[in-house]
Amino acid sequence: MCGSHTSSAGGEDTSSAGVASAVPANLSSLQDTELKETSNSCEQPQEDTSATLWDQIIAHAQNEDELYTLSAGADSSKDQSYVLYSLTQERLAHVLLPLGGLIKETDVRPIAERQGFGNAQKRDSQGICFVPDGDFAHYIEERKGELLAPGTIVDTEGSVLGQHTGAIRYTIGQRKGLGVAMLKPVYVTSIDTQTNTVVLGEEANLFASALVAKDWIWSAPEDAMRSLLDMDASAMGPGLSVDARIRYHQPSQRAHLSWDTTSPQHAQPQHAQTLDHTEAFAGAQRLIIRFDTPQRAIAPGQAVVVYAGDIVLGGGTVSHVLH
Repeated sequence: MCGSHTSSAGGEDTSSAGVASAVPANLSSLQDTELKETSNSCEQPQEDTSATLWDQIIAHAQNEDELYTLSAGADSSKDQSYVLYSLTQERLAHVLLPLGGLIKETDVRPIAERQGFGNAQKRDSQGICFVPDGDFAHYIEERKGELLAPGTIVDTEGSVLGQHTGAIRYTIGQRKGLGVAMLKPVYVTSIDTQTNTVVLGEEANLFASALVAKDWIWSAPEDAMRSLLDMDASAMGPGLSVDARIRYHQPSQRAHLSWDTTSPQHAQPQHAQTLDHTEAFAGAQRLIIRFDTPQRAIAPGQAVVVYAGDIVLGGGTVSHVLH
């Protein structure tokens, strides 16, 4: 039996026929528009391990007849699922994503053209619209009315290499514009916001095999995910086999998902302070994601999202990296 509803995430662009929003998969037609059906309600992930995991999720869900799934968009170049992981089951029940099953160039632009949209052929836009020159650090300084605090640039051993004029001018993995001259290539390997210190190291220092994520939110049924994670932990298993992304549009990476048992936050979810009773665990969990292949430039503060094939399971914020 398949009682789920499916929504596909896609359609970010100025030339879109509408803002991406969610459609239950059993909604077979949209007679007042030219939009296509998003997907089949019984569609399953293609990979065997992902399909097996999704079957387990359905089996452990308390209400499988009202199961909503958020899937990656049909147009991989415009897929928005990475930034939509906070759409819980309750939220998905009230969301429409009409562009999820459409391809921008072959579907959305022609629809916009036929509907007389003036921006139907407008080129893609990138970056932050209110920071047109891309210098967001200068923008923040102007808004604050003061310069960013200077700090120290050090190597991985703590030796001082130079000074910087604001740690937010640097990103993990950055190689150019570091403000120091070195005899060999170096990269930003970490940023300590507490001490306002930027750390430089070799490229090998950028790779890590695991991370801890905080403020976790489930898009898949939370009761089922907690049950499966608890079962795996009780059996001292390797974690749930998932696909993961640590940045927007990154190809999915094979990984294993498990509780961060070093933190008490994964226990007693009924005491979590949340938005409403239907999201009783949101934001109260820390999980460990162990990658099959070491990942480059994992940055604390960025989102990590896990999937079962194309279906979003949930996501959180990178707390710290485990080398």
